[in-house]
Amino acid sequence: MKSSPILISGAGPAGLAAATVLAKEGRSVEVHERASELGTRFQGDLHGVENWTGDIDWSDELASMKIDRNFRSHAVSDLVISNGRTTHTLEFPRPLFYLVERGSGRGALEQSLSEQAQAAGATLHMGSTLAPEDADIAAGGPRPGEAFVIERGIRFRTSSPDRSAALVGREVATRGYAYLLIRDGWGCLCTVLFDDFDRARSCLEASRRLFEELFDLELHNVEETGGVGSFSMRTNYQANRTLFAGESSGVQDLVFGFGIRNALAGGVLAARSLLDGKDFAQLAKERFEGALRASVVNRFLWELLAERAFVPLVSGLGRSRDPIRVLRYTHAMNPLYRLIYPLAARRMRRRYPKLLW
Repeated sequence: MKSSPILISGAGPAGLAAATVLAKEGRSVEVHERASELGTRFQGDLHGVENWTGDIDWSDELASMKIDRNFRSHAVSDLVISNGRTTHTLEFPRPLFYLVERGSGRGALEQSLSEQAQAAGATLHMGSTLAPEDADIAAGGPRPGEAFVIERGIRFRTSSPDRSAALVGREVATRGYAYLLIRDGWGCLCTVLFDDFDRARSCLEASRRLFEELFDLELHNVEETGGVGSFSMRTNYQANRTLFAGESSGVQDLVFGFGIRNALAGGVLAARSLLDGKDFAQLAKERFEGALRASVVNRFLWELLAERAFVPLVSGLGRSRDPIRVLRYTHAMNPLYRLIYPLAARRMRRRYPKLLW
């Protein structure tokens, strides 16, 4: 008797990673995506996949999860960072992050993961809505009501050289940051705000102006882009038979919003749990909860110190013999963070009362 297919809701990184692992193990898999096109939230955008929270390089982690790197990715080992007055160039001994393109274009993350999943035998249904409660794995986007950050920006064609840069300061992003990413003639310039969302347009204009002052930018075929991010300490990994992975589980960094690495890891973890008969909720807590708590502390410290202590913080990171190890330390519940966490959590609950704590 043929077994029923495993149903996955959402064709983002988490859902497609889960589908790939399950299909490679010979399971029947159906992925249902309500949009008519892959990656509609970030179509054509460039995003960074952080490479400092894991014990191993992200490329090696993908291999260990049996996910092929059939998408375009570029290792980035340098970053220009400025507050508009002081500018530093940080050089890292190994990749700080990997740059990927999002969406349905050739070589983009979602398109490539979709091709990989289907090549393994998974079936993809576009324009098909599957309620989370009817899915074995729910891997949709942000949970309603838990958006804590917005991103507004532009994507463009350019003849400017490859570059990765960031800005901090209230003018460019309230309690957040702005970034510029250029790779192979394609670029994104965005502001990421954690407050005063009605300033998004003026912050984007200020970010563009400052980046143009720092670099000789040439922008063509400019299109607007943007999105929202969610976060929750009341994570939801399982409800009845449904396992939740990626943003739909509430897993997102509370400072920089990096989520692709965790989304892929969550999708693979959900798939392995079904295959191996293990407790996904417990495994997910062990994998993500420490990092979520650390990000609460980092959010607290960022809002307290980021602008005032910009120069010594960035200078100190630049002088470190292993800056990525420093970043890894600050994204885990180290002894100092365990002491700070109760105070940080109380402050952040007051700052972000709409999030689930």
